[in-house]
Amino acid sequence: YWLRMLEASTLLYPSTEDIETNGLDIEEESANNAATSTTGWTVSRGPLASAVAAEVRLDDQPVSGEAYLGAFVNETCVAVRALTSLDNMTAAQLAVMLESSADVTFKLWLNGTILTSDDHLMLNGGEEFGQAGNVLPILRFTSATNGVANVAVVTDLTLSPVPASTEAWLDLNVNQGGQFNIQVLDVRGAQVAVLHDGELTTGQHRISIQVGTWAAGTYFVKGVSPAGAFRSPFIVE
Repeated sequence: YWLRMLEASTLLYPSTEDIETNGLDIEEESANNAATSTTGWTVSRGPLASAVAAEVRLDDQPVSGEAYLGAFVNETCVAVRALTSLDNMTAAQLAVMLESSADVTFKLWLNGTILTSDDHLMLNGGEEFGQAGNVLPILRFTSATNGVANVAVVTDLTLSPVPASTEAWLDLNVNQGGQFNIQVLDVRGAQVAVLHDGELTTGQHRISIQVGTWAAGTYFVKGVSPAGAFRSPFIVE
């Protein structure tokens, strides 16, 4: 497959005659494909193919946890592959298959959370990025832009300072009081600390997060109440 793609700059599918004569078959993306079944991204296959190997960074650090890189043209997925770790970096190699020249954007599926990169590549088919010893392009993702909150539950949600080294502060305005469970998760989704488990009244609250003994990296504050939830990332250095 790769040899044909790189030499001919296109991906040629077998004809009906080939299938009937030689017993060839085309294997479609299915639930048996781990990347597709995990992310829910179904790959659209076009006749033009480009080989893209890229380093992937989250908050300018290697990505930790179960992660997949997807390439997209608008909202159509044209490639998806699991990230691999090597020499303190994370990377993926994709066969990006296009219908025509396109501006390709990238998404990162990380433990069920989807992040979008501002980086993109203009591909025409036949290109080789990061191949044969060439320098890998870098695709950067930023978790800080992906915090979410149900405004019916909380507003004015901030975490400071960023990055934090000894202590961080969670400030939030509770719009609907009630029972709250607020915890800190690492990028794998594992619980690191419980910040609050009990009643929070309507109004402004400030909660301390002691991070002095934590490993450097990206963490997420997640809060859940009967009325809704919120989540926001922060960085420990």
